[in-house]
Amino acid sequence: FWAGDYREMPTRDQRDRNELYLSVIPAADVIAAVDKLLSSSTTGTSL
Repeated sequence: FWAGDYREMPTRDQRDRNELYLSVIPAADVIAAVDKLLSSSTTGTSL
């Protein structure tokens, strides 16, 4: 994920080092990506 996909990012010299830019990424997008990775990693394997 890149926070710049979700909001305009400041230039390198204008970045606020105290701001958590990853917080702009919706949790639902992260959960969907994890679900997709987990389901693809278990396909074709047996436990």
